[in-house]
Amino acid sequence: MSEQPKDASAGSISWEYGIPLATNPFMLWDFTAVTVISVLGFYLLLGIMGLVVNGEMVLPPFQAAFIFIGILLGLFLLVSLLLFGNRFSATFTVDEQGVGYRVGSRGRWLTGAALAVGILSRRPGLVGAALLAQARETGRYNWDDIRRTTVHRRLRVVSLDDGWHTVLRLYCPPDIFDEVVARVQAHVAEAEDRPGPRDEHRPLRSPWYFLGWSAVSIVATIMTMVWPWLEDQDYRLSLLVGLPVFLTGFVSGTARQLIGAAAVIGSLYFLARLALAALAGFEYPSAETPDAWVGTYTFTLDSGALAVAALGGAIRVAMSGLAVLGRLDGPPTRRARRSR
Repeated sequence: MSEQPKDASAGSISWEYGIPLATNPFMLWDFTAVTVISVLGFYLLLGIMGLVVNGEMVLPPFQAAFIFIGILLGLFLLVSLLLFGNRFSATFTVDEQGVGYRVGSRGRWLTGAALAVGILSRRPGLVGAALLAQARETGRYNWDDIRRTTVHRRLRVVSLDDGWHTVLRLYCPPDIFDEVVARVQAHVAEAEDRPGPRDEHRPLRSPWYFLGWSAVSIVATIMTMVWPWLEDQDYRLSLLVGLPVFLTGFVSGTARQLIGAAAVIGSLYFLARLALAALAGFEYPSAETPDAWVGTYTFTLDSGALAVAALGGAIRVAMSGLAVLGRLDGPPTRRARRSR
């Protein structure tokens, strides 16, 4: 073990590291877990939409889910080896205030390219993934944000947890690994010993926040599509608008406000199209006089479903507006409440 300074937490240390991808057990586990959860969420969304639209749950064969997961895993390995050469460069910094990271130039360039391709090809899924990746190209966590550290000596990795999940993993070269471990553990211990009121401004979230935000944004999007007199393009528009609304709950800072602004504009545009469709007039043959035509407005048809769709749109505007106004800061954390 290398010799440590007397005060292991003093000063700052930065290093660049090429993080392995296809041969990294943490990457493989995280990618598989996210993929499985996404597929299950997709099946759940399809089932709910089937119940709302057709009155019965219609799901694709579950064999398709395994095939889809296998294809995504294969693509991940292919991209990791061909585009990144099995290495993803990042710079880490550990100082007295906290720990930060910054993605390497190649990763940032590929993210920008993916965003441009998604916009030009009008693929909302690719645009959303690129925006989410772009929002996480740099990040920083104060020591008050870290509750637990786990040292993986064989892999030279330090995992930093906020109490319910890993927020960051520090990949270290062998010559400074022991020093980084000592610094991180010293800073976390100091943060634990400081008075509790420091935590009252912390933006950490509990898992219930993410589950609640996801559920409300998905349900609101489903609500906007229950009125059967929308055009096909309006259904696609609603799904497209629902994506940034969903993402605003999972990013922070300027990225949240930018994505939230896009979600507000998209949500208001959808509501405007919904209003125009509801106020559109049409004529139909009179039951009493076959040769005569009777005029009415579309909003008189399935008015209850129209109200549900409008409510769903209003909920999405409200959620996006909270993100733009910066009103999504979290409440005091559990540790802060215990220390009062």
